[in-house]
Amino acid sequence: MTASDRYWSPAFYVDVAGDRRQTGRFTWRPVASLGWVGARDERPQLDRDVVVAAAGVSLVDWWKRAFFSFQFGYANRTTEALSSHGQFISSLGWQGDRFALMVRHVSNGNVFGGRNLGETMFMVGVTF
Repeated sequence: MTASDRYWSPAFYVDVAGDRRQTGRFTWRPVASLGWVGARDERPQLDRDVVVAAAGVSLVDWWKRAFFSFQFGYANRTTEALSSHGQFISSLGWQGDRFALMVRHVSNGNVFGGRNLGETMFMVGVTF
């Protein structure tokens, strides 16, 4: 969903996380993502699919299996919502034994130029 309007689109992400590590009182793990955000035909500036690759860290187990992750990413194409190739990806969610729920936001943080509308996703995932 774009920040300025409600144009729904399919999105799909695969996240791969490394082993948990302890730094002081923080538990974290490296994470990498490869995602796809589908085109929306009803708006010309959002009419193409975008693939986003990203890597960063996830703070885990800080409150009842909640997590927060922050990644730096690259979008293969630009749209009105993802208006530059450089992107920041932030996620807030909860992970159970077999599934995860999260809200993910992808935008350029107004650092790399463009309108910086971003994409916000409500995601359900399966863990392996």
